[in-house]
Amino acid sequence: MRWQDAPAYYADLKTRNAMSANALRLTCLKGSRTSEVLGMRWDETDTDARLWTCPVERMQTGGEHRAPLTDELVSIIRPLQALKSEYVFEGQKRHKPMSNMPMLMLLRRMNV
Repeated sequence: MRWQDAPAYYADLKTRNAMSANALRLTCLKGSRTSEVLGMRWDETDTDARLWTCPVERMQTGGEHRAPLTDELVSIIRPLQALKSEYVFEGQKRHKPMSNMPMLMLLRRMNV
């Protein structure tokens, strides 16, 4: 996607209520890999301290990654706490992460 198209794309994502749209929004804003985002667990996040600590197991760099959570990022994930799942972006099976397929299908429906 051309960088000039990114604001309109993000604005469109923001109007969507799907879990895949939320995961894509976080992926865009953090510049993270989908595997890092989809594997995100609640015990890795601290919304009060505004910090996400991605463990070494999901990082290609070989080290733990500590990343700040902006107001926009917190607004994406905080409502998902109500699901009481182990994963921030829960898939179709309880306490399992969402796969990358719903994100891909959403991108296709958006003609991206």
